[in-house]
Amino acid sequence: MPNKDSERVRTLCAWAHQAFPAGAILDIGSAGANDPFLLQEILQILPPACLVVALDLAVEALGPLAKFGNVTFVQGSCYRLPFVDGAFQGAIIAEVLEHLLHVPAVLAELARVLRPGAPLLLSTPNPFAAYRSWHCWYGQDIPWDANNLARSLGNLPGDVRREGAAHMQYYDPLTLANLLTDAGFAIDELTTTNLALPHNPFSFWRQPLGWAGWRTVMSASARTRKRQGIYTLVRATRQ
Repeated sequence: MPNKDSERVRTLCAWAHQAFPAGAILDIGSAGANDPFLLQEILQILPPACLVVALDLAVEALGPLAKFGNVTFVQGSCYRLPFVDGAFQGAIIAEVLEHLLHVPAVLAELARVLRPGAPLLLSTPNPFAAYRSWHCWYGQDIPWDANNLARSLGNLPGDVRREGAAHMQYYDPLTLANLLTDAGFAIDELTTTNLALPHNPFSFWRQPLGWAGWRTVMSASARTRKRQGIYTLVRATRQ
Protein backbone atom coordinates (compact mmCIF):
# COMPACT_ATOMS: atom_id res chain seq x y z
CA MET A 1 0.00 0.00 0.00
CA PRO A 2 1.43 3.40 -0.96
CA ASN A 3 2.39 6.02 1.57
CA LYS A 4 0.64 9.32 2.15
CA ASP A 5 2.86 11.10 -0.37
CA SER A 6 1.92 8.81 -3.25
CA GLU A 7 0.09 10.08 -6.31
CA ARG A 8 -2.82 7.80 -5.47
CA VAL A 9 -3.37 9.39 -2.06
CA ARG A 10 -2.97 12.92 -3.41
CA THR A 11 -5.49 12.24 -6.17
CA LEU A 12 -8.08 10.68 -3.85
CA CYS A 13 -7.72 13.58 -1.40
CA ALA A 14 -8.18 16.13 -4.19
CA TRP A 15 -11.25 14.30 -5.47
CA ALA A 16 -12.70 14.04 -1.96
CA HIS A 17 -12.18 17.75 -1.38
CA GLN A 18 -14.10 18.52 -4.58
CA ALA A 19 -16.81 15.87 -4.29
CA PHE A 20 -17.71 15.90 -0.58
CA PRO A 21 -18.72 19.43 0.48
CA ALA A 22 -21.08 18.21 3.22
CA GLY A 23 -23.27 15.32 4.36
CA ALA A 24 -22.82 11.71 5.41
CA ILE A 25 -19.87 9.94 3.74
CA LEU A 26 -19.23 6.19 3.89
CA ASP A 27 -15.68 4.81 3.85
CA ILE A 28 -15.45 1.02 3.36
CA GLY A 29 -12.39 -0.89 4.54
CA SER A 30 -11.09 2.02 6.58
CA ALA A 31 -8.55 0.01 8.59
CA GLY A 32 -6.31 -0.37 5.53
CA ALA A 33 -4.19 -3.33 6.67
CA ASN A 34 -4.21 -1.97 10.24
CA ASP A 35 -3.00 1.46 9.12
CA PRO A 36 -5.88 3.84 8.32
CA PHE A 37 -3.57 6.54 6.96
CA LEU A 38 -5.61 7.14 3.80
CA LEU A 39 -8.78 8.08 5.67
CA GLN A 40 -6.67 10.19 8.05
CA GLU A 41 -5.37 12.19 5.09
CA ILE A 42 -8.88 12.62 3.67
CA LEU A 43 -10.36 13.65 7.03
CA GLN A 44 -7.79 16.42 7.33
CA ILE A 45 -9.06 18.12 4.18
CA LEU A 46 -12.81 17.54 4.60
CA PRO A 47 -14.96 20.26 6.20
CA PRO A 48 -16.58 19.51 9.58
CA ALA A 49 -19.94 19.32 7.79
CA CYS A 50 -18.82 15.98 6.33
CA LEU A 51 -19.82 13.24 8.75
CA VAL A 52 -17.76 10.17 7.90
CA VAL A 53 -18.80 6.61 8.76
CA ALA A 54 -15.75 4.31 8.77
CA LEU A 55 -16.81 0.71 8.21
CA ASP A 56 -14.49 -2.24 8.71
CA LEU A 57 -14.51 -5.71 10.22
CA ALA A 58 -11.41 -4.73 12.22
CA VAL A 59 -12.71 -1.63 14.02
CA GLU A 60 -9.99 -2.03 16.67
CA ALA A 61 -7.50 -0.80 14.04
CA LEU A 62 -9.32 2.51 13.63
CA GLY A 63 -7.95 4.03 16.84
CA PRO A 64 -5.82 6.69 15.09
CA LEU A 65 -9.03 8.17 13.66
CA ALA A 66 -10.53 8.87 17.11
CA LYS A 67 -8.96 12.35 17.18
CA PHE A 68 -11.36 13.49 14.46
CA GLY A 69 -14.70 14.64 15.76
CA ASN A 70 -16.62 13.97 12.55
CA VAL A 71 -15.98 10.23 12.18
CA THR A 72 -17.99 7.27 13.51
CA PHE A 73 -16.78 3.65 13.60
CA VAL A 74 -19.07 0.83 12.48
CA GLN A 75 -18.15 -2.84 12.44
CA GLY A 76 -19.75 -4.58 9.50
CA SER A 77 -19.44 -6.37 6.19
CA CYS A 78 -19.44 -4.67 2.82
CA TYR A 79 -21.64 -7.50 1.53
CA ARG A 80 -24.49 -6.41 3.78
CA LEU A 81 -24.11 -2.77 4.72
CA PRO A 82 -26.00 -1.98 7.95
CA PHE A 83 -27.60 1.18 6.58
CA VAL A 84 -30.93 2.17 5.04
CA ASP A 85 -31.32 2.91 1.35
CA GLY A 86 -29.95 6.28 0.28
CA ALA A 87 -28.28 6.97 3.62
CA PHE A 88 -25.11 8.59 2.23
CA GLN A 89 -24.16 11.57 0.08
CA GLY A 90 -20.87 9.98 -0.96
CA ALA A 91 -18.61 6.97 -0.51
CA ILE A 92 -15.00 5.83 -0.72
CA ILE A 93 -13.81 2.28 -1.30
CA ALA A 94 -10.01 2.22 -1.64
CA GLU A 95 -7.84 -0.89 -1.89
CA VAL A 96 -10.75 -3.20 -1.05
CA LEU A 97 -12.08 -4.79 -4.26
CA GLU A 98 -8.94 -6.87 -4.81
CA HIS A 99 -9.60 -8.61 -1.46
CA LEU A 100 -13.13 -9.70 -2.38
CA LEU A 101 -14.67 -12.64 -4.21
CA HIS A 102 -18.06 -11.14 -5.09
CA VAL A 103 -17.42 -7.58 -6.24
CA PRO A 104 -20.75 -7.05 -8.09
CA ALA A 105 -22.62 -7.75 -4.83
CA VAL A 106 -20.56 -5.11 -3.00
CA LEU A 107 -21.05 -2.50 -5.72
CA ALA A 108 -24.79 -3.20 -5.65
CA GLU A 109 -24.81 -2.58 -1.89
CA LEU A 110 -22.92 0.67 -2.40
CA ALA A 111 -25.45 1.78 -4.99
CA ARG A 112 -28.26 0.94 -2.57
CA VAL A 113 -26.96 3.09 0.30
CA LEU A 114 -25.97 6.05 -1.91
CA ARG A 115 -28.43 8.73 -2.93
CA PRO A 116 -28.86 9.42 -6.66
CA GLY A 117 -26.18 11.86 -7.76
CA ALA A 118 -23.83 10.86 -4.92
CA PRO A 119 -20.13 10.53 -5.82
CA LEU A 120 -18.13 7.32 -5.37
CA LEU A 121 -14.32 7.33 -5.17
CA LEU A 122 -12.59 4.00 -5.79
CA SER A 123 -9.06 2.68 -6.15
CA THR A 124 -7.66 -0.79 -6.76
CA PRO A 125 -4.44 -2.31 -8.18
CA ASN A 126 -4.10 -2.15 -11.96
CA PRO A 127 -3.10 -5.49 -13.57
CA PHE A 128 -1.74 -3.63 -16.61
CA ALA A 129 1.16 -2.29 -14.53
CA ALA A 130 4.35 -3.50 -16.18
CA TYR A 131 5.70 -5.35 -13.16
CA ARG A 132 2.38 -7.11 -12.51
CA SER A 133 2.12 -8.22 -16.14
CA TRP A 134 5.56 -9.76 -15.83
CA HIS A 135 5.10 -11.20 -12.37
CA CYS A 136 1.62 -12.62 -12.94
CA TRP A 137 2.02 -13.94 -16.47
CA TYR A 138 5.26 -13.63 -18.42
CA GLY A 139 7.51 -14.48 -15.50
CA GLN A 140 5.73 -17.76 -14.71
CA ASP A 141 6.30 -20.97 -16.64
CA ILE A 142 2.78 -22.12 -15.76
CA PRO A 143 0.93 -19.05 -14.40
CA TRP A 144 -2.12 -21.06 -13.36
CA ASP A 145 -0.11 -23.58 -11.34
CA ALA A 146 -1.50 -23.80 -7.79
CA ASN A 147 1.86 -22.76 -6.33
CA ASN A 148 1.79 -19.50 -8.28
CA LEU A 149 -1.82 -18.38 -7.93
CA ALA A 150 -1.60 -16.60 -4.59
CA ARG A 151 1.92 -15.25 -5.08
CA SER A 152 1.09 -13.84 -8.51
CA LEU A 153 -1.56 -11.63 -6.97
CA GLY A 154 0.97 -9.75 -4.90
CA ASN A 155 0.77 -11.90 -1.80
CA LEU A 156 3.83 -12.94 0.16
CA PRO A 157 5.22 -16.50 0.06
CA GLY A 158 3.24 -18.63 2.46
CA ASP A 159 0.19 -16.37 2.44
CA VAL A 160 -3.10 -18.21 2.22
CA ARG A 161 -5.33 -16.94 -0.57
CA ARG A 162 -8.19 -16.05 1.75
CA GLU A 163 -10.86 -13.41 1.20
CA GLY A 164 -10.40 -10.28 3.27
CA ALA A 165 -6.70 -10.81 3.88
CA ALA A 166 -5.06 -11.79 0.59
CA HIS A 167 -5.47 -10.37 -2.88
CA MET A 168 -8.12 -12.46 -4.63
CA GLN A 169 -8.31 -10.80 -8.05
CA TYR A 170 -7.25 -7.76 -10.05
CA TYR A 171 -9.58 -5.77 -12.31
CA ASP A 172 -8.44 -4.10 -15.51
CA PRO A 173 -9.92 -0.65 -16.24
CA LEU A 174 -12.46 -1.94 -18.78
CA THR A 175 -13.76 -4.64 -16.44
CA LEU A 176 -13.90 -2.19 -13.54
CA ALA A 177 -15.81 0.38 -15.58
CA ASN A 178 -18.28 -2.26 -16.76
CA LEU A 179 -18.84 -3.52 -13.20
CA LEU A 180 -19.56 0.02 -12.00
CA THR A 181 -21.86 0.75 -14.93
CA ASP A 182 -23.79 -2.48 -14.35
CA ALA A 183 -24.22 -1.51 -10.68
CA GLY A 184 -25.79 1.82 -11.58
CA PHE A 185 -22.84 4.24 -11.64
CA ALA A 186 -21.69 6.64 -14.35
CA ILE A 187 -17.94 7.05 -14.79
CA ASP A 188 -16.80 10.67 -14.41
CA GLU A 189 -13.05 10.08 -14.46
CA LEU A 190 -10.77 7.07 -14.67
CA THR A 191 -7.02 7.22 -14.37
CA THR A 192 -4.03 5.22 -13.24
CA THR A 193 -1.28 6.31 -10.88
CA ASN A 194 2.27 5.37 -10.06
CA LEU A 195 4.13 4.86 -6.83
CA ALA A 196 5.81 7.93 -5.34
CA LEU A 197 9.42 7.15 -6.22
CA PRO A 198 12.10 9.86 -6.42
CA HIS A 199 13.41 10.16 -10.00
CA ASN A 200 11.01 7.38 -10.99
CA PRO A 201 12.91 5.10 -13.41
CA PHE A 202 9.59 3.78 -14.69
CA SER A 203 8.33 7.09 -16.04
CA PHE A 204 7.51 5.41 -19.35
CA TRP A 205 4.39 4.05 -17.63
CA ARG A 206 2.96 7.54 -17.95
CA GLN A 207 2.97 7.43 -21.74
CA PRO A 208 -0.42 7.01 -23.43
CA LEU A 209 -0.99 3.40 -24.39
CA GLY A 210 -3.27 4.15 -27.31
CA TRP A 211 -5.82 1.54 -26.29
CA ALA A 212 -9.27 2.84 -27.24
CA GLY A 213 -11.35 -0.25 -26.55
CA TRP A 214 -12.41 0.61 -23.02
CA ARG A 215 -13.11 4.25 -23.76
CA THR A 216 -16.49 3.26 -25.21
CA VAL A 217 -17.85 2.47 -21.75
CA MET A 218 -17.07 5.99 -20.53
CA SER A 219 -19.62 8.78 -20.57
CA ALA A 220 -19.04 11.53 -23.09
CA SER A 221 -17.86 13.91 -20.38
CA ALA A 222 -15.51 11.44 -18.71
CA ARG A 223 -11.80 12.17 -18.62
CA THR A 224 -9.49 9.23 -19.20
CA ARG A 225 -5.74 8.92 -18.85
CA LYS A 226 -4.53 5.57 -20.18
CA ARG A 227 -1.17 4.43 -18.88
CA GLN A 228 0.29 1.43 -17.13
CA GLY A 229 0.00 2.85 -13.62
CA ILE A 230 0.23 0.83 -10.43
CA TYR A 231 -3.35 1.66 -9.36
CA THR A 232 -6.63 2.37 -11.12
CA LEU A 233 -8.62 5.28 -9.66
CA VAL A 234 -12.24 5.97 -10.53
CA ARG A 235 -14.54 8.87 -9.75
CA ALA A 236 -18.13 7.88 -10.46
CA THR A 237 -21.68 9.07 -9.77
CA ARG A 238 -24.64 7.08 -8.52
CA GLN A 239 -27.39 7.23 -11.15
